[in-house]
Amino acid sequence: MDANTAACPYCTKVIEPRPRRKRKCPHCREPVVVRQGALLTAADAQALDQKQAEPQQEPEAPRFARFRIFRSALTTWESLFVEAAEFATEMGPERLITVSHSSDNGEGVITVWYWDGPEWGGLGAPPEQPPKDER
Repeated sequence: MDANTAACPYCTKVIEPRPRRKRKCPHCREPVVVRQGALLTAADAQALDQKQAEPQQEPEAPRFARFRIFRSALTTWESLFVEAAEFATEMGPERLITVSHSSDNGEGVITVWYWDGPEWGGLGAPPEQPPKDER
């Protein structure tokens, strides 16, 4: 097929000259719709139009990986883990990335990695509004 011919999306027979706007196929008499140079069925054109008319979703707010370190040479591993577990529980499962631990020269270190961003009141969040007086 050359640039002046095209196939009907219904019956796949060649249409000459190539349609530049909506028209019926000369072979099957079904409506052929032109969108961005492509020949489409009426249903496909309607679906494409609806998809393009949908409002664009707002981009997702940025998330930032943050961490909090729990370290001590004087307390037991158990008390360090309890403190880190309490913090991780406050963060909640949707924010928690992972927990890591290590020991160096008798000092225990536990790191809790978590997500921060505007939806949790972190960076990028709108400033808090002072409460309005109820009168």
